[in-house]
Amino acid sequence: MVTSMTGYGRGEATARGITATVELRSVNSRFLEVSSRLPRTLNLRENEIKEILRRQVVRGKISVVVTVRAKQRRSRSSADQSGDGADVLPSAHGFEESAQAAGDH
Repeated sequence: MVTSMTGYGRGEATARGITATVELRSVNSRFLEVSSRLPRTLNLRENEIKEILRRQVVRGKISVVVTVRAKQRRSRSSADQSGDGADVLPSAHGFEESAQAAGDH
């Protein structure tokens, strides 16, 4: 369990030409409050992302910002350039494992 309530972290993962960047900010607060800013393509995953945080943090005000960028291809089709970022969500679970390890120190 993470004990400090004030901090900042940024991580980036790339899979299949899609890069996702996650920024976490936390400040002291009596209760746990998680807010998120996600691309529309990840809105259905919002509760899953918040649940990962709730399992690791007891209190504090946490802000999560996720950005997803697709690598530009030389194809004319815009469908080839789109991605929903779901390929990089397993990296969020890697964050969860890292947070558990950090909390053990």
